[in-house]
Amino acid sequence: MIEEFLKMGIKVDVVYRGGAITSDVVLGDLDQVGITKLPVELVLAGPDTLGISFQEASPQFKSSLERADLTVAKGQANYYEFSRNFGSYRSRVVHLFRTKCDLVTTRFGFRGKVGIAAELREEFLGSRW
Repeated sequence: MIEEFLKMGIKVDVVYRGGAITSDVVLGDLDQVGITKLPVELVLAGPDTLGISFQEASPQFKSSLERADLTVAKGQANYYEFSRNFGSYRSRVVHLFRTKCDLVTTRFGFRGKVGIAAELREEFLGSRW
């Protein structure tokens, strides 16, 4: 996906975690798959927390969210954190994740564990967490 955006002339920031936690990407992972060789800006998200901690996010990450027209976020924990902080950032956010609990799955009208690709919009939030 990153390479396709770059082919279209779109500026890409790639966010990584400050430390290993679950399946989140750290700088060494980006180097291993060659992303550090691409013309992208590498952005440290912040500490190793489940989901982006908006309270502990790096200034670079906060700046990236303000500059970006679109953010693609991975994982249910990030869906939760972006939902909780909806309206505190400028970027539109699309989430890619597999649901792990009925609370999230039912928000999308499904049952069980399902793959989700959805733009975070206020009308989808329903009640806040």
